[in-house]
Amino acid sequence: MLIYIYNQNKNRNDPFKWGHEIEGHVIKLNHEAKTARLCLRAPRIFKYMKENSKSLAGLWAEECLESMSESCPREPYGDVLECFREVEENMKKRRKEVLAALEDDETYLTVGMFPRLGVPAFTEPVYKPTPESGITMSLFVPDELICQDNPIYKATFISLEKRRGNRANVNIPIFKDRNTPDPFTENLEALGGDVQFGVEVKPNHVYEDCSVIGQASCTLQTTIQASCLEDSKFVHDQLCVLAPIMMALSASSPVRRGYLTDHDCRWQAMAESFDDRTRREINHPETLDYKIPNHSRWESNFLYFSSGNSMKTFPGDKTFTDINFI
Repeated sequence: MLIYIYNQNKNRNDPFKWGHEIEGHVIKLNHEAKTARLCLRAPRIFKYMKENSKSLAGLWAEECLESMSESCPREPYGDVLECFREVEENMKKRRKEVLAALEDDETYLTVGMFPRLGVPAFTEPVYKPTPESGITMSLFVPDELICQDNPIYKATFISLEKRRGNRANVNIPIFKDRNTPDPFTENLEALGGDVQFGVEVKPNHVYEDCSVIGQASCTLQTTIQASCLEDSKFVHDQLCVLAPIMMALSASSPVRRGYLTDHDCRWQAMAESFDDRTRREINHPETLDYKIPNHSRWESNFLYFSSGNSMKTFPGDKTFTDINFI
């Protein structure tokens, strides 16, 4: 399929364009109880906004969670310097639009990871995880968190769990100060954890057990339509260098499941949560009679694409590249 799409599009001649998407969560605040929870009515909010989108500065769409959405400018930006002056102003207008559609005790949070995701009663309304049944079979996340309006999200999570054959095993180092127990451990049996289901918790780590938690992290995503294939390779390779710097500058995910961790970036935990390899494929790939990548389906770049003198020149075909910054 990839080769077919490539052959169908390799000779297109489109102008250079680019744009971005911003993801975020709707948060329900209770000032008296001093709680902040993920509000599971985001699809209804953004369905209303989409129906009235002609008067809006951006386009709004639901995301993989009932609390989540994304927005982008109504039109892509071009290759003139004036476009850069429009980005921040458009972001401000879109934020005003979503805040105007919320109730007084709600807000819109654009941060890499909601710090309380996965703790007991982190959603509004409150739902309990069902580790023995359902789609995610998670110890921390209820199925009701998954977007109900778009079947692709449920199908994605079902496919991941089915192929993997066990829970995801994401272990994030705990941040240690003088009050942190050593070793730091959690009693997962009290939450319904069971050894036979593949729970592999490391001491001094915060454990996450499903792809939904990884997908719940938000991003500022930039999409670039280069003017030709060689230009796209050039831009890709430049971003291989710049994206990690941007990621470090925008890191906003030090808190996972209510614990302060020793990682402040969302990417590695998200990549591990989407690793759909089986235990045998991870631990004993030499016993397989087929080839498999030695990393998650979501991973960082391993190779530069440019060749020859393309790092100095800009020839001419076309393609697209997608870069996640946060």
